[in-house]
Amino acid sequence: MTVDLVPLHGWTGSGVARYRGDNAFGEHSATPYLTAEVVPGLPTVFASVHRLGRTAVAPVPVSVVVTGECLVASWEDGRSDEFVLGELFD
Repeated sequence: MTVDLVPLHGWTGSGVARYRGDNAFGEHSATPYLTAEVVPGLPTVFASVHRLGRTAVAPVPVSVVVTGECLVASWEDGRSDEFVLGELFD
């Protein structure tokens, strides 16, 4: 199984936690993670792509732009989706 975790907006770092032994995925496993520097008092938007599969990692089919409370996702097929974050998480 492959796991792809790609930061799209707001993240400042990433890494992989590697495990050996006692876990459900076999003798060896690795878990990707993202990190960020948060500025107290300032709102922050974090966007990422999480993908599980059985094939090699492929290019991410979306990019995002965040302006204020609006996130616009642009897909590789030319489609675009706009989300007003205040309406989603109010």
